[in-house]
Amino acid sequence: MVDRAADGLQCLELLQSKPAGYYAAVLMDIQMPNMDGYAAARAIRAMPDDRAGLPIIAMTANAFEEDKQRAFEAGMNDHIAKPISVDTLLATLREKYEVTSGLPSPGGFFAACAPQSAIKKCYKKAHAGA
Repeated sequence: MVDRAADGLQCLELLQSKPAGYYAAVLMDIQMPNMDGYAAARAIRAMPDDRAGLPIIAMTANAFEEDKQRAFEAGMNDHIAKPISVDTLLATLREKYEVTSGLPSPGGFFAACAPQSAIKKCYKKAHAGA
């Protein structure tokens, strides 16, 4: 399951509205209005509970090595360049974050802070064989 936030502020509100452990990972766009992905990732890392340790995967058109380094410095765990390959995203989630059948564990939910079109595409691909 995917819960979507349109910007960094909404992402933080979404995470804070659920108990720690509810989300298994955060899919984070970098260029968003109100609060960008870098600031949102730093704010997540500053949370006082287990949410601070959520895997955060950057999804961005900024694909140079310095862009990746900036994402890692902000506290993100991975970096996937746009256009997003659904296969690459799902492989990353399966290999690094123990995702099976297109769903994360333990909570079974993603917090997706990205454009709706990208999330819909990933969701459809993940559930095509379910």
